[in-house]
Amino acid sequence: MGYKYIRDIHIEYPFYQAMAGLLKGNKLREVINSKETYAVECPSCKKRKARMCWSKRRDTFMLLCPVDTCSLGVLVLHDLIKRYGGIGMFQEWRKASWTTTYEENWFPIKNKVPYKYRRTPHRKTFKETQELKSAALQIKIEGENPNLGATHPHPYKPV
Repeated sequence: MGYKYIRDIHIEYPFYQAMAGLLKGNKLREVINSKETYAVECPSCKKRKARMCWSKRRDTFMLLCPVDTCSLGVLVLHDLIKRYGGIGMFQEWRKASWTTTYEENWFPIKNKVPYKYRRTPHRKTFKETQELKSAALQIKIEGENPNLGATHPHPYKPV
């Protein structure tokens, strides 16, 4: 039971455009990896040299910041939305790109024992356990040496 991430360019494209608008992006004439490119303001260093474009593998969109002092560097669209998209956009992103692996035809645990039957009915005290141990030890000793347990000699056996 969980979620599965769906990476589909047709699902991501509206979010790509929305993030470009959120980062004050302008559509450029230059094309990187055969898709439209935006010049945007980097959310980390606040410079307008960052670019939003399609990745080389052509499976997602990304933000590239060429500034050396910027800590952001390269960020895929998923992480960009998580960090800088806001709660509303992230919730929409989650609904669109994550599907549940939950199935309706599951069955509950059948042999689960109720809690009141799981616990032990009576727990022995320290005194009871010591008495039990001493009785077991006495039986063991009497089994090894049968004459120890007798308090008086047998009437028919000579001593």
